[in-house]
Amino acid sequence: MKYLDQMIVNKESTQQAYQQKVNLVQDYIARHLPESLSLYDLADMAALSPYHFHRVFARLTGESPGRLLIRNRLEKAAFLLRYAQTDLLTIARIVGYESVDSLTKAFRKHFALSPQTYRKTNSDTRPEAKPAVQSLNGRLWAMFEQSHLVNRPPGLVLYLRGQGFVDGNYNEVARQVWPRLLVYARQQQLLDDQTEYMTRFPHCTAITQASQCHYEACIRLRADQAVEGWGEFGIGDDPGGAFMVFTHHGPYEQLCESWWAIFQYWLPFSGHSLRPAASLEVYPGANGFPNRRLVPVQLYLPVE
Repeated sequence: MKYLDQMIVNKESTQQAYQQKVNLVQDYIARHLPESLSLYDLADMAALSPYHFHRVFARLTGESPGRLLIRNRLEKAAFLLRYAQTDLLTIARIVGYESVDSLTKAFRKHFALSPQTYRKTNSDTRPEAKPAVQSLNGRLWAMFEQSHLVNRPPGLVLYLRGQGFVDGNYNEVARQVWPRLLVYARQQQLLDDQTEYMTRFPHCTAITQASQCHYEACIRLRADQAVEGWGEFGIGDDPGGAFMVFTHHGPYEQLCESWWAIFQYWLPFSGHSLRPAASLEVYPGANGFPNRRLVPVQLYLPVE
């Protein structure tokens, strides 16, 4: 019996080690899209053989490392086409393609549209895409009027990543990841009344398939807090930068409405372009989330 128990412990420890390696590689891919990243490079980073790394990565993420890299590049290109005025050659180089032709070939294969056609039919900055603002309610008008621009300093976060945008919201995945993250953070003695709790949304739900959208529950680490990631709990960069901050007042169930209004009503008229960074929700005064209906919530939109 003790032998079987030890086998179970060893298996769980191995799985946690694999998950940590996969987290590191996923984070690295997201930060280095323009670079030439081979399977051998990524496997070496994970300290695994290429064959073993490919198998482990695909099992834990649902796709191969190469497929994830290509998808991330093309989704970032789609993001820039949709929300920015960046020219095609610059977009191609930003996401790791040497020419417009090579980007177009890959983009058409993934989205079944050329980049030019995608921009023409999906750009939210087109005049005809701007909806009438008369239908905004008072809560949303007040949210827009009180918005302000901030420059968020860089830092580090402890995160737990969930996946899946279901029925137009992240409610189910949030219920799964936040309790586990809070338990781990308490074990590491990271929580106090100065802790900043936040959620990162690295994918655009208008571009990435709902089942592949990530939700990252995060605790921002202070300079005096030292902790190592383990297993599904990762340590990642919070790159900071310019954000327009909106304060959401109302039930959590209306958060999707607030985000939708920002993208559909505020952004087309704002004169800003979206910066290709994760949008954030910050929960001021959460203090360990004793109340699951905390308000207000600060919505951070990355802009340039």
